[in-house]
Amino acid sequence: MAKNITVIPATLDRHTGIPSHIHHKRRVAGYARVSTDSEEQLTSYEAQVDYYTRYIHAKEETDNWEFVQVYTDEGISATNTKRRDGFNAMVRDALDGKIDLIINTPVGKKDAADDSYIRKNAIRHHIPYFTTMAAARATASGIRSEKRAEAPGITSLQEFHARITG
Repeated sequence: MAKNITVIPATLDRHTGIPSHIHHKRRVAGYARVSTDSEEQLTSYEAQVDYYTRYIHAKEETDNWEFVQVYTDEGISATNTKRRDGFNAMVRDALDGKIDLIINTPVGKKDAADDSYIRKNAIRHHIPYFTTMAAARATASGIRSEKRAEAPGITSLQEFHARITG
């Protein structure tokens, strides 16, 4: 005997909490920092800023992203966040609800302090945060698939791993 199933569509977007009939752009920011003013680090700094800017702008049409800005600190150590104006502005803006997604790709041991502080605050305030471009691309792809109803639902990596390792 066949059962009747009634599908009740969601009224709120599961990622943003915004009513689903309102098309909300995801406000995305990047964070770039180098600890010294050496020529090598400045090249890395410029490359980070350029990459984040181009990457976020490229997602504006396909993934409904809105570029906020790339927050930066140049030639400032990671040991203390008090003198890092770009970092502190990004945290304030995120806490004030001006940012929906942060992309930061820490590359060294000293960057672990940035990563830890940003990650803890992002989790506490329900702001998605990515530390690798692969994670950002995978998430964007998953959100795009779910919006097109190609994915039955998003599963965390931990849930997926638990299923396959039984």
